[in-house]
Amino acid sequence: MGQAAGGVIGGMSIAFGATDIFMCAAMLFVVSGIIPVLVWPHERSSVDQRWAHCNWEEAFSVLRGPRGDNAAVFHRLFCSQLFMMAAMALTSVFLWYVVRFSLYGGGDPGDSTPLTLPAGTLVMMFAITIFGGALLATGLSGIIVDRIDDMPGLRNRNFRIAIVIAGGLYVVGLVAGMVTVMMGGEKLFLALAFLGGFSLSIYDVLMRSLVVESLPDSRNAGHDLGFYALAKPLGLILGAALGAAAVNAFAPSFGYVAVFPAAIICVCVAVALPLTVSRIDGD
Repeated sequence: MGQAAGGVIGGMSIAFGATDIFMCAAMLFVVSGIIPVLVWPHERSSVDQRWAHCNWEEAFSVLRGPRGDNAAVFHRLFCSQLFMMAAMALTSVFLWYVVRFSLYGGGDPGDSTPLTLPAGTLVMMFAITIFGGALLATGLSGIIVDRIDDMPGLRNRNFRIAIVIAGGLYVVGLVAGMVTVMMGGEKLFLALAFLGGFSLSIYDVLMRSLVVESLPDSRNAGHDLGFYALAKPLGLILGAALGAAAVNAFAPSFGYVAVFPAAIICVCVAVALPLTVSRIDGD
């Protein structure tokens, strides 16, 4: 909900002025800081808690993933999440540039071409549509998991096949978005948003089950899951870097459209990695 609200506020703000979006963001940060301050006094005081020295080695241990032969499956799933988040970042980070300078035209982003209301409105609709797809996936995720559990054959293999299907839906959305940008149109571009929001949410649900079962040592589950959570921010960084490299490499011919093939490749890698897992708890 917060991401969708940010897309709506950002899309409308940047349509009316490039500086307004920063003012809106600043106000949201102020509100998000005030709310915890109002809540904290209701918690118990920490005066009576035992003092503990900070152990920097333990603090940074979360940056070290599980080790050993049994950790290979976990690391492949970690890399799968990394590339899937990179694919998401390739379109979300460069969304405004794709819409404003590829879908609607307008020349180089460094020129003085004014920002347009249609571009900001489409970004706003894109954020709302992503939320709609994710909301539908949330409602259907339990049913989907139950159906996979009831399917004949090995459970984890069925989960991996379902992950491929979810990734395929995302690829369909990316292809639709790329074709829309190259040939023009707006409504088909929102198919990318809906399929992306839906497939990414289903992917997260399916991957969560595989990751839990791939933990090499249940006694270190908290640490290992904390390390797995790093795949999301690292994936965003990877996606931004890949997008910049793709745009600069193919700027004369494709420009910002180049982020779509790069995203498709990342999705293919993300769904292929779980398929290379030969065994998960007897699978």
